Amino acid sequence: MRFWRRARRWSLPPPLLAAGLGWALLTPTASAQTPAAPGPAAAYQDRVLDDLPPEPLDDVGATPAYDSSGWPRFLRLETRLGTEPFDDQHHSRAGVAVYGLLETPNHGTLSLDGSHSPHSGRGTLTLRQRGLPLGGGWTGNHEAGVLNSPLPPIHRLPSRVALPSALLQGVAGEWARDDGGWQWQAASGTPGRLEGLPSSVWRSGSGQRHSLGLQWRPGVHATPADPLDRPGWTLAAQLEAARDIALLDNPLPTDRFDADSALLTARHETDDRRMQAQWVQAHGGRLGGQHQGLWVDAEWDDGPRHHGAGLYRLDPDLHWAGQPMASDAQGVYVRSAWRTRQWSAEGSLDWVRCATSTGAPGPPTSTGATTTPGATAAGGWTCPAAPPRPTSNAWATTRTGACPRAGPWPPAWAWAAWAPTTARPRKPCGPRR
Repeated sequence: MRFWRRARRWSLPPPLLAAGLGWALLTPTASAQTPAAPGPAAAYQDRVLDDLPPEPLDDVGATPAYDSSGWPRFLRLETRLGTEPFDDQHHSRAGVAVYGLLETPNHGTLSLDGSHSPHSGRGTLTLRQRGLPLGGGWTGNHEAGVLNSPLPPIHRLPSRVALPSALLQGVAGEWARDDGGWQWQAASGTPGRLEGLPSSVWRSGSGQRHSLGLQWRPGVHATPADPLDRPGWTLAAQLEAARDIALLDNPLPTDRFDADSALLTARHETDDRRMQAQWVQAHGGRLGGQHQGLWVDAEWDDGPRHHGAGLYRLDPDLHWAGQPMASDAQGVYVRSAWRTRQWSAEGSLDWVRCATSTGAPGPPTSTGATTTPGATAAGGWTCPAAPPRPTSNAWATTRTGACPRAGPWPPAWAWAAWAPTTARPRKPCGPRR
């Protein structure tokens, strides 16, 4: 017979148990309240495990060391392979291109870009020099090769009437004061165009073009902090002469002509208002005679709203040194735009009247001219959610009428579209919290 004896359970009296727990809780707190005085901070030292081989370093020999000495420069060579447009046989053609730049301390920035097509044996090459210090507060920019005819800076700003620009193979220069008070531009060369793929080649036209431009800002005696800030008045003039040019690739002797054009511009700016007036006169051309044009553009800001208005009067057969441009039109326009981070809306109204109603040569007349109204409206919405932000836009345009000498317009047409993007936001659209 086996006897089991229950183990006796021992328990401390409640007063002793409470005293022991209090001593255990108070002891760490007391020691934490009296920390030892900190010693001087030891310098950081990498810890290396004993008997552990170091990690192998990258192959330093495969990457050349960067050499920061010398002048900043770069050189890039490209090889291209493709087919020429309008080639029914789809023959493959190869081409090469080169781009380079070198910044010098005393001669500005020198650059080149060119291309060559081995199949045609032709190509392009342009050399440029930017920021050449000339002394006396003047800086020069020069280029030779295939280039665009230079214009004064205010002639490059957006306007209701745009002037055509000629592509030349020749030389050009621009000289400007560092304070922005005076600027001169000049160019001379043979007009032509770029064609061919995969490398562009130059195709010369006929005749010669010469241009001279000037811009002056009176009252400027110091370099502005912001180069785009042009308060006050700015005056500019541009002259261009074309000799023995033609609008055809293989002209006959009767297709060649001479033409001259002049452009005068006056612009005034304040912090929130801008106004620019331009007057152009053309002489000669394919049809001969003398033609004029005038247009005025004004813009002003009102918080998130941007407004504009203007008027124009362009003679029939108006041209810029033989190049076709907008003509046979007179009218006014107004436009307005409103933009926020989420919404945008803009619209414009035009009232255009033909400068003449007959095709006979002679001075323009407004007898029986057709008034052409036009309207444009557009709007957009952007979801304020986190990127990618979907955007939707809607636009509509309508116009009616015709000008006999400028060519018929569609008698009436209107078009509207709603184009939402397919991107989905990462979270539902709505105001940010």
